[in-house]
Amino acid sequence: MDTSKPLRFAQLKEFVPDNVRLVGNRLITAGMMWDEPSCGGTPKKPEDIFQCPHGWIADAIDPKTMAVTEIGRGPAAPPYTGTAMAMPVGDNLWLSSFVADRVAYRPLKR
Repeated sequence: MDTSKPLRFAQLKEFVPDNVRLVGNRLITAGMMWDEPSCGGTPKKPEDIFQCPHGWIADAIDPKTMAVTEIGRGPAAPPYTGTAMAMPVGDNLWLSSFVADRVAYRPLKR
């Protein structure tokens, strides 16, 4: 592995990405919103993010250019929280959680 080349970054905003999946020619990532108004805003400590349900954001990343496009976003929706992954399937965006005992879906943002 060539470690002499610097890392390239895709700058994600407003959320903490969890998993990344290759879907077609795009990388898809999703996670919980960091600054959740219903939880009192930005957490004081990283572990505080688990204290209440958070909204979520899903982004697509072009791995060649590192350009980021938002493909979905939603508010906190108890009892679903802890978004960890997003997967476009047809016209829907499926979401998984690392803490909830359920998955969710909604229409894909076009």
